[in-house]
Amino acid sequence: MEKHGDARELTWLDEVLQWLSIYEIDDKMIQDACDVQSQALISGAPFPDMDLMIAPSAKSGSELLTLDANQLKMIEILKKREIRVSAP
Repeated sequence: MEKHGDARELTWLDEVLQWLSIYEIDDKMIQDACDVQSQALISGAPFPDMDLMIAPSAKSGSELLTLDANQLKMIEILKKREIRVSAP
C-alpha cells in the first residue's frame, strides 16, 4: 500500500476489517469440516481441504461472503448449520 503511494487502499482495508469477524480454528470447526466433507463424499463431489477449513469456520448464525465456487457449492450443507453463504 505505501509502496504504491496510495493510502486509499489502506483506508479501504481498515474499513473492511471493521465489519469482518475472524474465527480461530477449534475442535468444533474441524468436526464441522469433517461432517461437510463426509456429506460431499457420499454425493461423490468432495471439496478441497482449504475450502473445508474456511467455509465451516463461520459460526452458526453468521454469513460467509465468498466468491469461491467450491464454498458456494456448500450452501445447502452449511444452511443446515445455520451458516448463510453468499457472493458479494
